[in-house]
Amino acid sequence: LMFDASDNMYPSRMHGVTHERSFDDISSSYYGFVQQGQFTLVREDLPPCGLAKGMYFCATGPFRLTGQGELVVFERKGYRGLFSIAGPVESRGRLTYIDQCKATLLIPPARLGEPCLNLLTFKPHITQSEHIHPTFRMGVMHSGSGFCMTGNKNLTTLRPGQAFFIEEGASHYFQTADEPMVVIAFHPDTD
Repeated sequence: LMFDASDNMYPSRMHGVTHERSFDDISSSYYGFVQQGQFTLVREDLPPCGLAKGMYFCATGPFRLTGQGELVVFERKGYRGLFSIAGPVESRGRLTYIDQCKATLLIPPARLGEPCLNLLTFKPHITQSEHIHPTFRMGVMHSGSGFCMTGNKNLTTLRPGQAFFIEEGASHYFQTADEPMVVIAFHPDTD
């Protein structure tokens, strides 16, 4: 367990997986992203589904992940999402985001207000405008390098595989130096 926001208005948790792991809560949806390695998603009602680096999914419990590598799973408690597997992610987002950054909605909400999984891409030498979100953000650095500055002037260096959690309403921005940065971000709701 990497982050636990179970007591939040949108109860969620973030799990790190490096080998076999089961997810059994039938009232949760799980949004996964393969950072490194290869995994297989096994569910009783489906043939085994292969997952390679850069692929992502949404699944409801119970299911099991087998394999080795680094996989992050965002659990949204009390929500039943639509099963999907896709990827690998692209190196550049498709929609304009803050200050020349790009975003792609990887797993969209079935209805407005429901959870989603996003890809955020940042060019080299970007300093994003400071901003806030009405709900927390959980994420993982996929590739490149950069920094996250929070309102309390806490600078966090971001490297591939590093997870992060930004509290709801927390002022923050991302910054890059000489290389681009690709981030996977879980939003517990959509606006």
